[in-house]
Amino acid sequence: MSTSNSDNNTIPGVGIEDQEIIGILERIVSLSQNLLEKNQHVLVFNIFLHLVRNDLHLRKKIAYELFPGAVDDFQPQYTQEELNSIIQLQTFANNYRIQFLVRITDYIVGKYKKATEMVKKDFNEGTRLFKNAQDLDFWYIKQIKSSFKDSLNLDKSISEFENQMYDEMVQVLTEVSETGLNSMQKILKEALQKFRFDPFK
Repeated sequence: MSTSNSDNNTIPGVGIEDQEIIGILERIVSLSQNLLEKNQHVLVFNIFLHLVRNDLHLRKKIAYELFPGAVDDFQPQYTQEELNSIIQLQTFANNYRIQFLVRITDYIVGKYKKATEMVKKDFNEGTRLFKNAQDLDFWYIKQIKSSFKDSLNLDKSISEFENQMYDEMVQVLTEVSETGLNSMQKILKEALQKFRFDPFK
């Protein structure tokens, strides 16, 4: 006697139980902080890239079912129940992708904050830490640009979201960089004003 999808919580079209997938995603996100602190940024970005592609893969499945006009000779692949399960899984994938990006940006923000606090005590060390934070910030932006912008999916059903996702990721990290720079400039301006000299005028 066969077991129904609703009985074993298996996501049709994915081939793995939904709770198992959610558990894997939770462990990945919780692991991210430890990897960041150990400066395993190549590994961190590769995991993030996998989360993004997983999200896009599920969105593509959904788009093909909901917008059949985007594909010639379209044939439905899933029942409505199966499609609902895939949509639910994609929602989880999107949430974990966002959580992972937040972990990355929070880590970089923390490095900028440490640099601006240090520059008040030790100018050379503070500027060194600031450059390290900025270099890391720009590194993540460069990785996103090289991994996504040059290879965006050309399918009309999904390309708009891919471009939106790309723009949002770059914008978030760019804003982190600009905020860090503004904070450092403010501290340096306050310090220089004590000597009645303002290079930012």
